[in-house]
Amino acid sequence: MSQWTMAQAELASFTFPTIGSISEYSTEKGPTIGPIATPSINGFADRGPLSSSWEYFRNIADARFKATLQRSSSPSPSHSTNPDPESPSELDKLGHFIFRDLVYNSPLFRSPPSAPAVNGPFPFNHMDLGIQNILVSTSPDSSSGSTYDFLAVIDWEMAQSAPWEVFYYPVPFPLLSSQQESLILRDEKHPEYDKTVKKQKARDLYRQKFREAEEKLEAEGRPLPASIAGVLEGSKASRCFGVVEKLGVFKGVESELVRELVRLGYGEEGKEMRKGEVEGWLKVKRREMEAFLKKGGMVKG
Repeated sequence: MSQWTMAQAELASFTFPTIGSISEYSTEKGPTIGPIATPSINGFADRGPLSSSWEYFRNIADARFKATLQRSSSPSPSHSTNPDPESPSELDKLGHFIFRDLVYNSPLFRSPPSAPAVNGPFPFNHMDLGIQNILVSTSPDSSSGSTYDFLAVIDWEMAQSAPWEVFYYPVPFPLLSSQQESLILRDEKHPEYDKTVKKQKARDLYRQKFREAEEKLEAEGRPLPASIAGVLEGSKASRCFGVVEKLGVFKGVESELVRELVRLGYGEEGKEMRKGEVEGWLKVKRREMEAFLKKGGMVKG
């Protein structure tokens, strides 16, 4: 894990004033940031370069919500004029509407202009640095049986400068709300207690390894302008983005992911949101989404 987090922190030490992909490089001027070049930008109204993290998330929110509308409008054997609001497709649509609402109308993605997470500088990010894109070598180890050393990172076509909030707990780290965790951890007899303790320790270790990487970079005279560990720990925007990245990808968890978005986005700081409050917010957001679509919002096409 140390090598994984160090690789991400090393990349983040290269920062840029705008968000986009490297369009050219010269020995005199170094890299030049141009428009975002990844396939995931399909549907972006503005490919950049972008000057703020809010512009980036606004583009993502619009593109993702429009994509869910296109998916839900595709004919299928189960298509109904009165769809089940708890069906995966309806929850997918509602979740992306809620994310868009949070980006546009909440302060989560609009922190003070002086914050580096908003107006830069922006860290360079591989954008897909999972185990599938890491080549390793193995060697015997007397204590653990074998060790794994990074040899190379592959598939750089998505690499770009990006907001700090794109750092979130990736797979295999599960995303469990603090409210859920606190309830489970209060009861040692809870059937999910042992599993939740392990998950919590794994996330704590992930953050700690980022802290160690950041401390090493600072000792080398290359301090990061923002803390990745701090983003993981304290940024609701990061956690909301992590939720929506899983929405529509991991089947069977749509209900919990959407409700977690509600807890993160509309809950009061330091106060647990009761189940009835969560369901109340869902009803409000469903009505708002229906009204928005009836007015022609995000016209399909």
